[in-house]
Formats: sequence, C-alpha cells, structure tokens
Amino acid sequence: MRSSSSGCALRLVSFLLSWGAMQGGAQSPPAHKAPGPEAVAAQRSKVGPLSIGDVEELVKAYKDLLFNEDEVKKKLSRSLDFQADEETLERLRQAGATDAIIEVVKKFAIPEKPKPVATLSVLCAPAECTIEINGQDAGSTTDGRLVKPGLGPGELTVNFKKTGYLTVQKVVHLDVAAGAPVSVTLEPTSDTLAENGKKLHDEMLAALGAPADLKKLRSLTAGGSITSYAGGKPSEWDFDVAMGPPRLIEMKVTGSSGELVYRCSGEKCEPKKKGFPLGRKQLLPGVAKELEDNLRGLSHYDFVSVLEALNSPHVRFTARTAEANSRTDQHLRADGDDFACDLTMSPDGLPTLVEYASKAGLGSGITISYGDYVKVGDYRYPKHTTIRTPDATRGLEVRLDHIDLGSNLHTNDFPK
Repeated sequence: MRSSSSGCALRLVSFLLSWGAMQGGAQSPPAHKAPGPEAVAAQRSKVGPLSIGDVEELVKAYKDLLFNEDEVKKKLSRSLDFQADEETLERLRQAGATDAIIEVVKKFAIPEKPKPVATLSVLCAPAECTIEINGQDAGSTTDGRLVKPGLGPGELTVNFKKTGYLTVQKVVHLDVAAGAPVSVTLEPTSDTLAENGKKLHDEMLAALGAPADLKKLRSLTAGGSITSYAGGKPSEWDFDVAMGPPRLIEMKVTGSSGELVYRCSGEKCEPKKKGFPLGRKQLLPGVAKELEDNLRGLSHYDFVSVLEALNSPHVRFTARTAEANSRTDQHLRADGDDFACDLTMSPDGLPTLVEYASKAGLGSGITISYGDYVKVGDYRYPKHTTIRTPDATRGLEVRLDHIDLGSNLHTNDFPK
C-alpha cells in the first residue's frame, strides 16, 4: 500500500510540473524550486541523522504540501547531526519552518556545549560604589565588595561610580580561572573633600567634648614624668606642668642633677633663674640647654596648642573619606595660612597622630602622637604625648599621672 501511494504522489508531481510548463510564461516563477520526485522519494527512504540540508528540503516539501507537519516532525525525530544554535534556527525559519517544527529541531539536535563562564570580583573604596559592566547596571557593592558570577570570559569594561567622586573606568580581561579582585579607590571631588573634612573635624571636637569652647581646657595643672631625647640619648625626669590663658605654660623638670623651671608666654620662652626651693639647684648649662630645646617644642605642640591652631580662622579641612561608625582610622588634612598638618583619628574620633609641616619651612616634619585619653571635666585629654623631630635624634615623651582643670599662673611672672 505504501508503494502504491508513493507511485501516485510521483505521478501527481509529474503532472503538475508538466501542466505548469504548458501555461506559457505569463505566470511568475515560484519563490524556490520545489523538491523533485527523486528528492521526495529520497526523503521518505532516508535513514540516520538528518543534516541541515535534509531538514531544509523537508521544510520546503512541507511548504509545497508534499508532507504535512506531523510527517516532518516524525522524520526529525530520527535525530539531527547539527546543533540548534540561533543562526541555524533562523535559517530554518526563513525556509518556512513552523514554531512546532522549530521546537522538534531543538529537541533532537546535537546538544550545545555549555559556554564557559567566569566570575568578576571588584573592591571599591570608599564604600559603597555603583558598578556598571559594559554599560549595564551590575548593582552596588556591600562593604566595598561585589562578586558577579556567570559572565562570559573576555574583555569587559567596568565603571565604578559614587556620588561626589570621580568615576573610574577599568578594562578587565576576565578568565575562566578566578583572578584577583579588581580594586579601585575613587578620587573625591573638591566639594566632597571639603565636606568630608568639616565632618571629621566636627566629629573630633565632639569626641573630645569641646565642640565650641576650648578656653576651660587652656587652664590646667598636671604631673608625671618625661623622657627627653638629645642626640638620640634618653634621660628621665620628674615633670610638672601648669597652663593658663592666653598662652602661658610653666614646665618643671626635676632629677638627681638638679631642677629646671621653664616658662613660655606664646612664642617667648626662658628659664626661671631665681627662687629655687632649699636643696634644689639649677641644672648645668649644657644639660639645661638640651632640655630647654625639647620643652620649647612641647609648648608649641602640646595638645591644647594644637587644638587651638586647628580652630583658628582660615584653616581649611579636607578628607578623602568620612565614614560613619568607621572601624578603622580616618585621616584629616588641615591647611592654615602658615602651617599644614595631617591628622590620624582613631575609630572613636580621637586624634592619635599629627604630622606637622610649617609653610615657612621651620619645624617641618615634626610628628606628635597622643594616647591614653582620660576624662578631665567635660573634656578628654591625653595622658601620653610624644614629640619627635624628623631625624628622631631629639624629642620628648610625656607621661602624666594626674590632670586637673585650673591653675594659678600670672602673666607678670612670664617673659615679655
């Protein structure tokens, strides 16, 4: 029965072709040449996987009503020897394949090999940053980090963005093997630098308990010990200090070799030469000179003097970051008319290190560290102060045992 049906189909095709030729040239030629009887017969008898050419012939036969859709789908189920990528599927659609035929092609085509994938890891500071990959939004970092899996390997363009900071663009060659994170630190705009600087300065004053007025902190008395360095060699002394407004400071060092009382009023300093208690003697000139140099430095860079300099008019503050609830140290830059300094602040907002530079060149490279803060009245004050010169051959380390507000200093007792 199948042979008789095939013979009828072949005769019908032959008749239709002959009839079409006798109609003269008035009719337009078909859009494509229909499969001949031999091609149809071959399609019916073909076994094994079909090629893309075989499937195209089937689709054309379907369009010419030589096969119905179910017959085409049944033949496709023998399996195919090609992959159903998008280019191939579009080729079959152009040939006339229906959606149902396309779905069968997808089912019986050779499975595509999984495409290799890669993972992009980025680190951005200050957190948080918006990330774009090839111009498309990829999300925001969390704690400064973003991991983006499932990307195709190759070259990517990654943009790092944050409001108030300059955008950074990185071209990244992504490999299947995981590589090191792409790390970027964004540069703040000038407005952001100033805004962050003011914020950090205000946080520092609030942490110290002195957001507005330092006058009360200018008057205090304290005692403890110091280590004085001269020529790189240390010497130990008992130490007492009293401070008073406007810029008075009296420092007394005592040791087995004698005693020195050194007084400063602003920039003017001199030793006290009379009125020593019974049994105390002045230090030898050479020893006294080494101590005086270091004590003069302390009068310039003691804690209150540094705070007053920072709060003087025309000082400009800048900072790259001003993170709320920071877990690491933060850094504040202060630029005055005649000085500049970089401050390191602990996570709780207290200054721990000051790197000082005079714009006149004198005193540049001085470093001052503060630590072991205690409550003094409404303020917090450091019990430890260390001052070092750039070459580290001179300096002073102060360790206070007690600090109290108030003093009995009188301007008349100080150098004019």
